[in-house]
Amino acid sequence: MTGHDWSDALLDALRHQMDPLADEAVRVILASHEVPLINELMRQLSHNDCSIPEELPDPVRDYFERTAVLPSWADVERIRLGEQIFMRYGLQSLQALMFRALPECYASSKGAMVLASTQRLQELTQQRVLETLGFVVDVMSPGGLEPTGRGVRSAQRVRLLHGSIRAHLLAAGRWDAAELGLPINQEDLLGTLASFSALVVDSFDRLGAELSPAEQDAYMHCWNVVGWIMGVREELLFHDYADGLALFQRIRQRHHQRSEHGVALTAALIDYADTLVPGEWLDGVNVSMMRHLCGDEIPDLLQVPEADWTRFVVRQYANIVDLADDIQDHSRMSAKVAERLGVSLMRAVLGSERKGSRPNFAIPQSLHERWGL
Repeated sequence: MTGHDWSDALLDALRHQMDPLADEAVRVILASHEVPLINELMRQLSHNDCSIPEELPDPVRDYFERTAVLPSWADVERIRLGEQIFMRYGLQSLQALMFRALPECYASSKGAMVLASTQRLQELTQQRVLETLGFVVDVMSPGGLEPTGRGVRSAQRVRLLHGSIRAHLLAAGRWDAAELGLPINQEDLLGTLASFSALVVDSFDRLGAELSPAEQDAYMHCWNVVGWIMGVREELLFHDYADGLALFQRIRQRHHQRSEHGVALTAALIDYADTLVPGEWLDGVNVSMMRHLCGDEIPDLLQVPEADWTRFVVRQYANIVDLADDIQDHSRMSAKVAERLGVSLMRAVLGSERKGSRPNFAIPQSLHERWGL
């Protein structure tokens, strides 16, 4: 299938298009003074598969009901295969998110300005990163994309949050729409979708986990479904993995440049990631992982330090994943050993073994069992 023509004309136009459904719901919430009710609902959506209160204003109920129905093209078998890939490569997925997808997003100066404006990663960094990881766990866990599944609810919540951020920034009167486009616009949403899908698939290969074309397609399909729930226009969703990569290449050409916001966000991310590494002798491993996944151009742009000797640790880790990937069909024991190598880091990333803290999202039982958490 031929990919999109990601022309400047198209992408420039998308910078001035937002999300009418979510934006109307937010407008009604603010006008009807139902913010406390919505805040309580948002808290419930963060932790369980709650029902939608009857007393919500009609446009808000309409938002939740319409976004809970998956599009007609959603393929159950491809979604299940995508979920199986996440079960199998959960650690690599989260590493790709933290050390590839997020830095690539921070390198886009206009998108980084939105994040910096809301202070969502400069303050309470651990909580904000965990929110993002929790969102990925929610949507990619088995059953997450079933109607009213945890992933659907999580995507609905984040989409409504995007609408509230847009309303706040525009109402404040300090957002330069002529220069920046509208906040969290369709191009921004597409770029984020590409980073969570195509860039993660690309990172799998760099981490030694090779996906077949059918597996790549299934993973991209899952995220297309997520993108649809999140308000990306249906005709803009990626035709395939190559289409997603092509979009992100255009985002790089159009928006990647050094900004104080991007540098600060990346420094905060590395500082948090360093707290997850036990002891001091592996302190440089997160920088090495970022440079391994991104190459040197993006880390240099974001003023990330040079990789130290731990780059050899990262390369060896990728070799181990690759070896386990090659032989796991023939040796369940070898596959299990490879999985266990990542359990300690997975526990730290998800917050289950850091100073007695717990993550602020629920990890499904199926992942507890699969990942040994």
